[in-house]
Amino acid sequence: MVELDVTGDLLIFDGLETITLLHPDSAGVDQSTTIEDALRRNIPKREAANSNGEYSTEDTRFHFQTTDATPRIGDRITDQDGTTFTILEPWYDTLNSRWKCVARNLDVFYELDTIAKIQVAEFTQGTSGEQVCSWKTIATVTASIQEQGMNSQGETEKDVFADRTFEVILKTDKTVSPKHRIVDIKGNTYQVTSSSNKDNISALQSVICRPDPKNNNLTS
Repeated sequence: MVELDVTGDLLIFDGLETITLLHPDSAGVDQSTTIEDALRRNIPKREAANSNGEYSTEDTRFHFQTTDATPRIGDRITDQDGTTFTILEPWYDTLNSRWKCVARNLDVFYELDTIAKIQVAEFTQGTSGEQVCSWKTIATVTASIQEQGMNSQGETEKDVFADRTFEVILKTDKTVSPKHRIVDIKGNTYQVTSSSNKDNISALQSVICRPDPKNNNLTS
């Protein structure tokens, strides 16, 4: 019986590129592996539809030989242009001779189009013994800020007021909680009420905020 040898079949494709696979070690330090012959492909509509919402047509497939590296969920791939993709799922392909990795460019997926500062409250004692709050910037990150809506509150028409809420998507691994605030590129400040997706490798951290009425120029 003739055995089919597909080792190296990837090398016959045109358009191969050099990528870097980044994998954090036990100390959280990225270990990098250069892969010289990788193949990039788009995710077709049918594959995205059959994934039950796990993948989208904005995601990308990277193929490379199993002898080049061993990818894991959450590892990152950086292409020659410096664009970074997070691996959502790797599996063997072509008789286990190469890896097929579905990866996501989180910047594009979440339409990150602005810069935001994450600040944490610090309290000191004033000269008269009063508590003084100051804000320390702990990170400046790419972000997306979108208004979610307004909720009417109050028991009568006289005391009804609009409570505006915003979702801020942050590209950061820092934990954000109600002791933090977000400052956008125009200087508007947002009080953090909750956050989610911190440990979801396929998503960025989503922070729900209310605008600080003392320091913002947001229009209605």
